[in-house]
Amino acid sequence: MSATPNPALASLKDIQLPTAIGYWPLPIGYWIVIVISLILLCVIGIFTLKHFKRTAAKREALRHLAALQPEEDYFAIQVNSILKRAAMSYVPRQQIASLEGKAWYHWLNKQDNIPQLSQLLDSRYQAITLSPTEQLTLKTLAKKWLNNSLPIKPDATQEEKMHTTSKEPVC
Repeated sequence: MSATPNPALASLKDIQLPTAIGYWPLPIGYWIVIVISLILLCVIGIFTLKHFKRTAAKREALRHLAALQPEEDYFAIQVNSILKRAAMSYVPRQQIASLEGKAWYHWLNKQDNIPQLSQLLDSRYQAITLSPTEQLTLKTLAKKWLNNSLPIKPDATQEEKMHTTSKEPVC
């Protein structure tokens, strides 16, 4: 038995496959995901940059404090000046530069309550210098204050003062 070719099949052409589907153009869903991802990356980048700039003074103060050796002369005075310079980076100079003694210690404790820091700083102008353990404690407490207090958050009272002064009627 031999198969006789069907004349109807002889007139058919071979099956043509469609062209392969490429990656472009992307469907609309992919474009939406890409745009949302780019916006999120930009927002995260902006917030990261702002945070980096805002904490620059804190990082610089911590770097100076780490470089400070407890054996140096006037150690407590140098620690105090690092704390004051760091504070003036976040608060207007007029509020911080004039603070000295108990007012300065009160301001430091208001930001982060570390009473021993105030006691150690208070001995900076006394004839008896700090012992090596006290110097190490002072350095540790100053580092703790810098890490916990900076950048300084505005007080509710300061914000309230700003809002009340801006609402005064102009004659």
